[in-house]
Amino acid sequence: MDTSSTITSTTGDVTFSAPVDEGGAAGTHTLTAVADSGTVTFSGGAGSTTQLGGLTVTADTLVLAAGNFYTDSAGGGTANVDFSNVDTVTLTGDVTIDTENGDDSAAGDVLFKPTGTINGTTASTEYLALGI
Repeated sequence: MDTSSTITSTTGDVTFSAPVDEGGAAGTHTLTAVADSGTVTFSGGAGSTTQLGGLTVTADTLVLAAGNFYTDSAGGGTANVDFSNVDTVTLTGDVTIDTENGDDSAAGDVLFKPTGTINGTTASTEYLALGI
């Protein structure tokens, strides 16, 4: 990503079939994905190579495949990972979310919907690791 981006679907799903990475300096740009009545799927993580400035998802369901989701505020972003507008988060593999991956002591928040659920697809095989 070379600029902050918002991807919106008002009637369907939003799918990222490959990793999404910052195109500039770490922490410079944010990504917002909105599927008003659908599912947002990340098949390969986000910010794994170069950290995003923040990540926000709004959807009925969010599917996180195995991968790393890294943010950093070094470039001026908040570094927040905000899933507070997601009803159900489904893990299909091991997932790590780290809002201070740049080791600059400027961590963001990881937000989940208080009444939402986090599920795995196979009992006791997926893990969710949070680093802030």
